[in-house]
Amino acid sequence: MFNSLIRLFTTSAPDFEVLWLGAKDLIAGSNPYINPQIFTGIGYPPNTLFFYVPLTFLNYQTAQNVFTALSLVSLVLIIYLSMRLRFPKIDKLTFVLFLVLSLLFFPTKFTLGMGQNYMKFWG
Repeated sequence: MFNSLIRLFTTSAPDFEVLWLGAKDLIAGSNPYINPQIFTGIGYPPNTLFFYVPLTFLNYQTAQNVFTALSLVSLVLIIYLSMRLRFPKIDKLTFVLFLVLSLLFFPTKFTLGMGQNYMKFWG
């Protein structure tokens, strides 16, 4: 599991790259939908790229690491808040169990590895 977490920060995340390049085009005044560097195209309206604009001031690898760290923090918060809705008191062992199980869950690993917005997965 720790090996997977390390690989998250050292490999490329294809979906993040698409959105990062699209945000760079957006602030440059270019049309992000016709950028030849973007291999799949952007399937979202331009307002979804605004979240990525602050990351465009960083180089790609640093921006991806910041985004991945924010995604991991949001995962922990989602699990905590979900458990808090169900259980009035949460013990640490149960929380860690749910966290480990969610990190082993395929959609979670895929979403984090591709650089997708984690909230899109749950919403």
